[in-house]
Amino acid sequence: MDISPKDEPSAHKLRIQQLTNDGLDGFYRSAEHLKTTIEPGEFVPPPKPMLGSIGCKKEFTRKHDRVTGHLNGSGFYSVDDCYIGKCGTLLDRERKVLWADDLVSAYWMWFLGKMITREVVIGNPVKPSAIGSFIGGSNAALREIDDDMPIVCLAKPGVRVYGHWILDTLPLVWNFFEAVKAGHIGKPYKFLVSSTTPRWALSFLNLLFGIGPDDIITYDDDKEILHLRHAIVPGLLRVSPLISRRMNDFVAYTLDVARHKAPEAFARTDLPERIFISRADFAADGNRLLLNHEAVTRAVVETGLVPMMPERLSWPEQLALFSKARIVSGEYGSGLHNAMFGGPDCISIVFASLKMNWTQSAIVGIRGQDSIYVQPSRQERTGTANGIIYEISPASIAQAVAIAGAEEARRAASGAHRLEAALS
Repeated sequence: MDISPKDEPSAHKLRIQQLTNDGLDGFYRSAEHLKTTIEPGEFVPPPKPMLGSIGCKKEFTRKHDRVTGHLNGSGFYSVDDCYIGKCGTLLDRERKVLWADDLVSAYWMWFLGKMITREVVIGNPVKPSAIGSFIGGSNAALREIDDDMPIVCLAKPGVRVYGHWILDTLPLVWNFFEAVKAGHIGKPYKFLVSSTTPRWALSFLNLLFGIGPDDIITYDDDKEILHLRHAIVPGLLRVSPLISRRMNDFVAYTLDVARHKAPEAFARTDLPERIFISRADFAADGNRLLLNHEAVTRAVVETGLVPMMPERLSWPEQLALFSKARIVSGEYGSGLHNAMFGGPDCISIVFASLKMNWTQSAIVGIRGQDSIYVQPSRQERTGTANGIIYEISPASIAQAVAIAGAEEARRAASGAHRLEAALS
């Protein structure tokens, strides 16, 4: 018998159970009592059934259909006399890792658990980390911030990954300013980011929220543990695999600001509406490699899609591109997550692989979009099994685009019928 989504434990509950089984629960403490809730909890409905599932097994499509469940209320966490470590990890005065569904990802809890086991429990780390040594009792990496001003922590895992910025960091900054607007938080305050934050990410903070260098404190999160008198940590809008429907408000805010500050980007008439996100600039980077990238590119061109490398556009131009897109296709990853900025008529064609989770399904779900998943014709793990190599069949691409085209035609016909009925 299938377990319904409401009966399935959250990723965080599963992670805490695992940590308990491993004897690590004593290193963690719930942060729920430190939370100010500004929006009530919500039920996230499932995404639309896939328009197409090419080469997918039934269990794969079932997992897509089950990206649904309940999210707790959204808000922010206020903590006095606390510490901030690697990737914004929040610890209380007793050096316990503070956790909550929208405070720290379940994946990061797993990572910390592995690190604590290696460095603190076993006590024989190959390369000791600042945060592991601190949890174990050392103050060698400690840096005091002697300021009563609240410090808003924006540091999160994936600081160099575009997808984490549009799905995690920027939405949580928006969430913070929503709390400010509602009168829960007042000035003054400063923002804390990792010293490894890319320039492009800092430019996003400036464009959307007016956050400049004078508003920011940086720290080396690999080497430093900050002791803060008062910290504020905004809640995440993505609690994997779910995404809050408030993400739609963040998207609307982002597009409104970009249109106002960069109208020339949205005035461009040469941006295609049916696009393939090419990773040609990163073909040999990362831990996944599409072996037949050139054949895939030829195949998408033959179907009428236009290969695009979004990183070669300004960010407002990227937002303009995806806000007008009707079909967005490509390998699962950060580039494809830009479909979040598309409207409900956008169709995502997802080249799936072993290196994916259900974030794209969550995105199309909250945006009311359709999706088509294409499984590789071949894939295998490489190296330490962290990397993969795979191929996507050109025939599968043609089939996926044909399905998307048929849906576009169906919508057009339906719209024409409605117009005819309204005029008759």
